[in-house]
Amino acid sequence: MGVRCMRKSNCLKKKLIFLLIIIGVVEVFLLIFLFQSSREKNHLIVSFLDIGQGDSTLIRTPRNHTILIDAGPTGTVVQKLGKALPFYDRTIDLAIITHPQTDHFAGFLDVAERYAIKQLITSDIPYSSPEWEAFTKKVSEFHIPVSFVSSQRTMILEDGVSLELLWPISMAVDTLHLPDANEGSVVALLRYGEHEFLFTGDISADTESQLLANNLIPDIDVLKVAHHGSKTSSSKEFITQAQPEIAVIMVGRDNSFGHPNARTLLTLNQAGSVVYRTDIDGDVTFASDGRTYALRTHFIGEF
Repeated sequence: MGVRCMRKSNCLKKKLIFLLIIIGVVEVFLLIFLFQSSREKNHLIVSFLDIGQGDSTLIRTPRNHTILIDAGPTGTVVQKLGKALPFYDRTIDLAIITHPQTDHFAGFLDVAERYAIKQLITSDIPYSSPEWEAFTKKVSEFHIPVSFVSSQRTMILEDGVSLELLWPISMAVDTLHLPDANEGSVVALLRYGEHEFLFTGDISADTESQLLANNLIPDIDVLKVAHHGSKTSSSKEFITQAQPEIAVIMVGRDNSFGHPNARTLLTLNQAGSVVYRTDIDGDVTFASDGRTYALRTHFIGEF
């Protein structure tokens, strides 16, 4: 009888220890969640994602609105979203496809399967490819509202956070007869407090000159370097006007295009910009309170 009691006692102890471990694990995760929430409260989070040879930028506003600009060439972006967003958050409030080339939009095929996309914005440039047609079909199947950029407009994302759509402008596009989809990339300026982030898709120096001619480029804090640092983009005049403190080049490791080009790197260096590259630095993330910002790369760690 005494042996049986001892065995029961041991079982109860084991169950109690197991229960305490579970409670401890839950408390740790809760503390991490509360710490993360308090740390990012009132902060704009902008993450340039390392998704290979392509573009994808995740923006989280202080009130937890989620914007995804481009989604890269593969489903890798879904893994990145899973790590960056809370497990219970399965909504993309605004998706922007800068232009219909696979290294910018193909990942949205997987994103649309796992996240509810409330609104999609893309360029108003005519384009056709099997991949693009497959994507537009999926957009239709999921009943995602779509609008096109054909003129300048400002979107108020929430109090203090705005997104200015600067390009393409239909009048200029009709006049220029753009040679490819790159030149029709959506160019957007994100503002929060004193900070400005400029997203340039794959535009070349020709479109940069149009933006300059229309006085659309202010002095900015962070530049998403156009076309993965190609030699056809980031003209000296454009970089001199923008004066980015930090330039982020989204590029794949050992890519076959030779991106980024040495001339582009020199132009940025001469302008005094600090350059980060996703092929070297991994994900590059900014946390801004509107006055100051902190920067983290995949290899540096926490803010």
